[in-house]
Amino acid sequence: MVQAQFNYLVNEGLVTITSYIGAGGTVVIPTSIDGMTVTSIANSAFSNAFSLTSVTIPSTVTSIGNAAFANCDSLTNVTIAPGVTNLGDYAFVSCFSLATVMVGNGLLNIGAYAFSGTIISSFTIPSAVTNIGQYAFSDTSLTSITIPGNVINIGQGAFNPSPYLTNLTIGNGVASIGEVAFASCTFLGSFTIPPSVNNIAQYAFYQDNMPSVYFEGNAPPDVGSAFYSDPNTTIYYMSGATGWGATFSGLPSVLWNPLIQTNDGNFGLRANQFGFDITGTPNIPILIEATEDPANPVWTPLQKLTLTNGLFYFNEPEQTHRFYRISSY
Repeated sequence: MVQAQFNYLVNEGLVTITSYIGAGGTVVIPTSIDGMTVTSIANSAFSNAFSLTSVTIPSTVTSIGNAAFANCDSLTNVTIAPGVTNLGDYAFVSCFSLATVMVGNGLLNIGAYAFSGTIISSFTIPSAVTNIGQYAFSDTSLTSITIPGNVINIGQGAFNPSPYLTNLTIGNGVASIGEVAFASCTFLGSFTIPPSVNNIAQYAFYQDNMPSVYFEGNAPPDVGSAFYSDPNTTIYYMSGATGWGATFSGLPSVLWNPLIQTNDGNFGLRANQFGFDITGTPNIPILIEATEDPANPVWTPLQKLTLTNGLFYFNEPEQTHRFYRISSY
C-alpha cells in the first residue's frame, strides 16, 4: 500500500513501513496511517535515501529493521522515541553526516554495526539496553561513553576504532567484554572495571595507551592478550580481591590500597592546618578529594600524587565542615 511518503504493509491492523518514496529533508514518521498504528520500520526501508536530513520515530514504533537507514549520507539527526526496543544490525551504518542521536529509554538491543561510520561524538546508551552488538559504534567520533549496568555483553569490536574516545565508564552488571571491543582507542584514559566483569576477550584493549586500569573485583581469566601492546599500562586491584598475581595480561598488577590513618599522631589540627597520613602500596597513584555535604556530595579534587615510599602527609588550612576521600585517577 502507498501513503504520500511511504510504501507499507498491513498485518492484523498494524503498519510496517517498507520503503520511503518522499522528497527527503525532515521526516516525521506518523503514529498511524489510515487509522492503523505504525509499529515497525522494515529492513532497508530508508536505505540510500540520500536527501534525508532528519528523522523522528514515534513511540508506537517498537522495531527498526536491519539497514533501515543505511547509507543516508545527508542524515544529520535522529530522534527515537521510548517505544523502540530493537535497533537492527546496520541500522544507521555509513550515515556519514549523522552527528546527533536521541534514543528513548525503552531500547534493549543495539544491533551490529548500528552506528558504524557515523560522526556522533556524544551518545547516551539507555539504561535498559542489555546487548551492544559487534562493531556497533566502530569508527565514530565518540569522546565519552557510559556502558549501563544492564548490558550483559559488549560485543566484538563494539567501539573499535574510536580514535577520539577519552573517557569510559563501565557499569556494574556488565559481564563480558568482547574481542577487540575497545581496540585502537588511542587516547583512552584510565578507567575502572567493575566486579561483575568475568570475561575480557583477547585484544579487547589492543593498541590503547591508558596509563592505568582499576579492577574492583576478583581477577577474570587471563587470556594473556586482553591489553596487548599496552606496555605502559599498570593494572591495579583492590584489597580483598582474589586471583591476582604479579602480572595480568603481561602487565604489572599492583595492590591499590590507600588508607587515611586516623589513629596516629598526625591526624588532626596543627597550627590551623588539618592533616592526616595516607599509607598504602608504594608508588600507587591517588587523588585526594573533599566535600562539605556527604549526603549530596560534590567532590572537589584537592591533590593528585604518587604515594612515594607508601606514605604521604596531607594537610590544608582548617575548614569548618569537610569530608575527605581517596580516589583513583
